[in-house]
Amino acid sequence: MNTGHNLLIVVRPRNGWCEIYHLDASGMPVGIFGDAQFSCTSFQLEAGDVFVAYTDGITEAENRQGEQWGVKRLETLLGSSSRATSEQIIRRVLDEVSAFANGQPQRDDTTLVVMDVQQGCDVS
Repeated sequence: MNTGHNLLIVVRPRNGWCEIYHLDASGMPVGIFGDAQFSCTSFQLEAGDVFVAYTDGITEAENRQGEQWGVKRLETLLGSSSRATSEQIIRRVLDEVSAFANGQPQRDDTTLVVMDVQQGCDVS
């Protein structure tokens, strides 16, 4: 289902490195047409996965030169944070975006949700 937002990210730690998955949304954004039909896909989360949802206020934050922070920086930060808690990842992302912007005003809303899948969770 497409909500008109950025693709969801799943970070999967693997023996010292991380796989990054973008959960692709396709089709008409939700709410455009009342009679819209939607297809269904699934992705199997595993213990240790980190699920990240964010708005473009994160990736489109600009520095004084007009450069955007970008998805690549987000992915790099997420890939290097595989052993951190959800709270630590949120704090690190927000701190890095703020440092990058270096006092530039935020032009868009900033929403960030980070969830980690723990052992014993039924993720089926």
